[in-house]
Amino acid sequence: MIVVTGTKRSGTSMWMQILIASGLPFLGERFPGQWKQSIGAANPEGFYESRLLRRGIYGKAEMDPLTGKPLDPVLLRKHVVKIFIPGVVRTHVRHLGRVISTMRDFREYDHSRRRMWSMQDEALRARRDDYEAPPRLEPVYEWWTSNYGLLVDGLRRGYPLRIWAYDTILENPERTIREALSFVGGGNVEDALSAVHPEHRTQRTPPTPEGIEPAITQVFDDLYEMVRLQRPLTYPMVSRLEAVNRTLLPRLKESLSRVRKLRAERRAALSSDDESSHDDGSEMELPGSRAPSPGPRHG
Repeated sequence: MIVVTGTKRSGTSMWMQILIASGLPFLGERFPGQWKQSIGAANPEGFYESRLLRRGIYGKAEMDPLTGKPLDPVLLRKHVVKIFIPGVVRTHVRHLGRVISTMRDFREYDHSRRRMWSMQDEALRARRDDYEAPPRLEPVYEWWTSNYGLLVDGLRRGYPLRIWAYDTILENPERTIREALSFVGGGNVEDALSAVHPEHRTQRTPPTPEGIEPAITQVFDDLYEMVRLQRPLTYPMVSRLEAVNRTLLPRLKESLSRVRKLRAERRAALSSDDESSHDDGSEMELPGSRAPSPGPRHG
């Protein structure tokens, strides 16, 4: 399959819209459940995702809900599906025919993620007077864990992976779309271009989140710049990524453990249609301290 991945709020929906507009079939819905009413303003053109498959194609999610049979990666090889990074790491490589990932500046990601949570919380408070916002992993930790984890996973398992920066598609949409469609093996460029809407961008370089040291901030920025300019992953960069991960891993473990513990304590009180219940970062899988090895271009 053609998998679109990234962190939440990183441009995955934009890539889905582009690939669908190019003529490729897809798995999912434009607005699953009540999303149009609750968080549609965050993505007016649609999310195009499956609430089951976005967590990965494994276990029960590997079964077609219509036929009860396993999803056939050969028959679905031209279908586009959105799977967020933790789900890609859990997905069997046979389903990862081509993987397009998008990365956003960590400052914009932090601000956009918090805006989405605010919209979700507001919609749920309107439905339930007793609603309380769930504990959540800090967005900057989600950003690092996902993007570093994808580099590690892609290089270790060797599936075809291309990573583009969120800004790249807005700065040079035609070149980027041509590269992407060549990578996935087809699609109409002119139709795909019609799905690019720079006016929907809501974040413009917000301030750096608190609690992140300048040295770590610099590595985050250099990683994003590497992807934005499509520079190769080098040994010096690998060493810097490894050092940052060693520094952050104890914080990530502690924070993730706290979120999961608090979520477990209140799970019984949450309704089954609580749309933020699976949108808190608790599905993260922490990468190990071992860094990826330099390999093909990742931009």
